[in-house]
Amino acid sequence: MIKHLIAALLLATGVALAQEQTPCEYWPARESAWIRYQVFAIRAHWNPWTRALSVVSRTPHTEHIISVKWFANSTSIATHFNEEFSLPSDPESFGKLGNISYRDLMVGEFFIGEIGRPDDNLLVAPPEPKIPLNPSAWHSRQAEAGGLTTMHQVLDSRGGSLQTWSMITKFRTLGHYPQWGRYVDCWRTSLEEAEPSGNTGSVYNYVFMRDVGLVDFWYCAPYSPDASGISDGYEYYATDWSK
Repeated sequence: MIKHLIAALLLATGVALAQEQTPCEYWPARESAWIRYQVFAIRAHWNPWTRALSVVSRTPHTEHIISVKWFANSTSIATHFNEEFSLPSDPESFGKLGNISYRDLMVGEFFIGEIGRPDDNLLVAPPEPKIPLNPSAWHSRQAEAGGLTTMHQVLDSRGGSLQTWSMITKFRTLGHYPQWGRYVDCWRTSLEEAEPSGNTGSVYNYVFMRDVGLVDFWYCAPYSPDASGISDGYEYYATDWSK
């Protein structure tokens, strides 16, 4: 049922679809490409002004290595490529996040964003932005715009009946890094998911390497800081990728 709503809902929320194959150099999404990650349990601090999620400590969570595969031109309606992933809580259970290249008509900028898990009847519209197709151009523009704040509708029919709710995301590019650990030529971005009231729900930081893709990302979901402002989360750190 939800697949029939995707195209109409994207257009109704101010989104224009971009090319089938994303031209983003920092998330190339080549057919059947893969990235292998080591997972860490982390403790991290979220700075709502800089939008940086700073890792305070990390502990290897499991020896299970996670592979992510992309399938360009997915059969899912409006999905350009999928991330196949598993969660630390159940490393043997894989799911697929649908991603799409789109233009946000409110700011006139192209992004790659997540539209939920359409194969599992979970849809987010407009997409949750992860990286601009041209990070350098958007980074120079967002100083005046204050980043990108978006109201989303979530449609969930995984339980057999349709449930809907709203959420807000706040997206920002944090900067370009000639060197990020073992990685070179990277962009770091930030995403906060919040309730319509403004209460922070989950926070994410992403690092994209040119010609490779998403090489490091970490998150606190939900964001539940203790008295010192530190929250538990996980980090996915790339150890290898398809050449």
